[in-house]
Amino acid sequence: MTLAETQSGEVRIPKNMHLIEKANSLVFEYSWFKPKYIVSLVATPLFIYFLVNSSFILGDFSELTLPVYILLGLGAAVIYFSLAKLMNTTSIFVNNQEIVVRSGPLPWDKTWCCPKQN
Repeated sequence: MTLAETQSGEVRIPKNMHLIEKANSLVFEYSWFKPKYIVSLVATPLFIYFLVNSSFILGDFSELTLPVYILLGLGAAVIYFSLAKLMNTTSIFVNNQEIVVRSGPLPWDKTWCCPKQN
């Protein structure tokens, strides 16, 4: 018996996954939300601010040097990643003609579409 199965053999749908039945299609929605990314969203700007203002890094926000640019770029990437993990949802649309996989609202991966082939 796997974690998703109950004692009676039924399959439980995880909390972050929803199944929506429409007239002629099914939609599976998977939320990426995990509370730990709130911590990284708050801690990253603070960490970068204190690190750039410390004596460990050459330059500061008034005199931008290569290490400051690198830290700002890494910080922007971590913040975007954290926002995507907090906000994004993957939706899988299934109908008679195709299967479409889409992630959003923040751009993360391209939309994937698989049309029905006879």
